[in-house]
Amino acid sequence: MKAVGTDAVGMLRWGLRRYRLVFLVCLLLGGALGPLAALQRNVPVEAEALVVAQRLDMDLTALPRYGQAVFNNGEVTRAIIARLGSDGGYDDVVPDRVQLVAEQDSIIFRVLGRDTDPKTAADIANTAAETFVDTLNEPGAGVGTFALQSAAMAPAARADTPDALLAIPVGIGAGILLGLAVVCVLLVARRPVVDPVDAEEATGVPALGSVIVPRTSKGRIARPEELAGLAPVCRRLLALSTPIVVLVSRPRDERVRQQLSVALANVLQRVRHVRFVGPSHLREMVGEAEAPQDARPASEADTPSSLTLVDSNEPLDLVQPPESTATVLVVWEGIGGAALRAAVTEHLGGSAEARLLMVKRGRKVPGQPVRGRQGDKDSPREEALPSVNTGLTGDHAGLSHPAPGPLLARPGQTGPRLRIAWPAALISSAGAVATRFCVRRSALLQRTARRERKRVSAASTCCSRLASSAAFISGMITGSAAASRARAPGFSWRLASSAPVISRRLHPTPAGMRSAQAPGTAGS
Repeated sequence: MKAVGTDAVGMLRWGLRRYRLVFLVCLLLGGALGPLAALQRNVPVEAEALVVAQRLDMDLTALPRYGQAVFNNGEVTRAIIARLGSDGGYDDVVPDRVQLVAEQDSIIFRVLGRDTDPKTAADIANTAAETFVDTLNEPGAGVGTFALQSAAMAPAARADTPDALLAIPVGIGAGILLGLAVVCVLLVARRPVVDPVDAEEATGVPALGSVIVPRTSKGRIARPEELAGLAPVCRRLLALSTPIVVLVSRPRDERVRQQLSVALANVLQRVRHVRFVGPSHLREMVGEAEAPQDARPASEADTPSSLTLVDSNEPLDLVQPPESTATVLVVWEGIGGAALRAAVTEHLGGSAEARLLMVKRGRKVPGQPVRGRQGDKDSPREEALPSVNTGLTGDHAGLSHPAPGPLLARPGQTGPRLRIAWPAALISSAGAVATRFCVRRSALLQRTARRERKRVSAASTCCSRLASSAAFISGMITGSAAASRARAPGFSWRLASSAPVISRRLHPTPAGMRSAQAPGTAGS
């Protein structure tokens, strides 16, 4: 039966756990802003004045319509604006600030004045009622006689406590809805993968399962028995036919990958001969301090009864025979769908088997301290990968460098070794930096010397060519002088006497050779 992935409710529940801080902020924001908005809101109050018909000459049924027509003809509005002013326009006075209530089959009119200030509300109601009475009495006979029965009084201010108390649950409800909306937007945008089945559906790569890795302090690592779900993963790894298992991850997930590699090696070596390849401090946690003594070839060492576990992201460490390698990609629970597909494309490919291993965050545990130097990428490995034919013979074939011992004291050890651990590490790091600087400086000087040699060689070649040209010209002048002496003795003597001077200017003779010449040679 095919396993079922995470449904919408499960995804929302995971999102609330993952983004609980965002949800809590939205909840507090709604719970605080609701009462604050209720307290800041000014609710207008109403003041009521009554107008009564003392004598009615018209039909009682038509009285409400007649009263509304008189009240809205503009006289009441102009009177209120002239006396009290208006914050809005002409049309905002009736019915926003004052209103007439005329009930059917009644001789009483109710004039309501509204304002946030109780005294102003009463003034509006009284001004509107007086103007309304004067307008009703203008026609005289045929309508009736009207009078102000009761003037409006300033009402008491409304208590804001009930509104504020009601706003608290309303604000909390609004905060819950806002938090749910924000979490849903984040889930839709990221599309996280929270289950191995979902990861297999998204990438097409089978999953080994999920392991809950507890949180530990820096410099400590969880014990294998503290990792929930590790046993099923080990059983699935043992079912693979490949003798080499390589654990890879994104650079940001390196720490959890190293914890998993140590735990897997410690559990698998109970049933198989495990060769762990990784940093030196992780090898000490596995408990394999030295390489196996039998130097067998890779075809014999990697038999089905043995297993090589590689923890590395280095490209040279991952170049293995594809038919004998299983690559396991370690990813965190909740990784985005696009990021998961990119990681699969980058790390998985070319191997006989490819698997995914999902990691979930667990509670914090004390763990055990990590021995040796942690995070030193330049330190040599204590054991290399299975041997590869390099073509070297003799002493060069087995050339290796011993790994340095741990700088930190082992658990429970006290004394001078613990006190000198960090100074020794600092001195070692400074020496490595100085060595790297000297090597780079030497390479720079060598490149500069090569460029200078090229310039000197070019100048020397140019000088040699100039000297050859001068000798050739001197020979031509000497030959021409000899030929001219035979034809014109006077002219040839002057040309021959000037030839050595021209030759010396074009091709000067060193001082030592000039002093060694015979006196007769110089005169000739």
